[in-house]
Amino acid sequence: MAPNETLFSAAFSMPSPPATVWRHLREPDLLRRWFGWHGPEFEAEIAGLSGGFSTVERDGRAVVIGDHRMVLQEAGPGTELRISRIAGSGADDVEIDEGWVTFLEQLRYAVTVRPAGARHTLLAPGAPATAIPWAHEEWARSAHQRTVLVPAWGQVQVTIVRPSAGGPAPRVVVNGYGRTDDEAAEQHAAATAWVAASPH
Repeated sequence: MAPNETLFSAAFSMPSPPATVWRHLREPDLLRRWFGWHGPEFEAEIAGLSGGFSTVERDGRAVVIGDHRMVLQEAGPGTELRISRIAGSGADDVEIDEGWVTFLEQLRYAVTVRPAGARHTLLAPGAPATAIPWAHEEWARSAHQRTVLVPAWGQVQVTIVRPSAGGPAPRVVVNGYGRTDDEAAEQHAAATAWVAASPH
């Protein structure tokens, strides 16, 4: 790696002040409102994020989590959160980088919309070959990802990670709040069927 080469970096504008965003990065109950997707390792990951594999560099402003540093800066009444990868050269680096892009858009949603109710998530591996079949609103775009909101589903984000040479594995992530278990299961089944109907 060249001395000044940037491994990975991205910035996210949050409407909340740094103190609020910081709490969402450090407190387990708030981490559960946005981080990742539910699975067997979810609680272990929450424990690691809030302590085990994170190091506070500057209280309230900068934390290193694994190979990534997150720095918060005031931006008017809100916050700019900048993430950068500071180490690593493995085959999984791009997967981890892009995972953080997904997760930090989920954080941005959590502090912007402040959704209420239980959180349900879905990870569906694969790349849909057809257009998004539900009425939607654009939320975010990046080099490898597109995130939309599906108003008919309630407080729900759908993130599509697109296939690309050298990019992350394609997948669809559903992150939603305030739904019953049955409502979430129905929506997850629809998203899974959308992905499954595409040739792989």
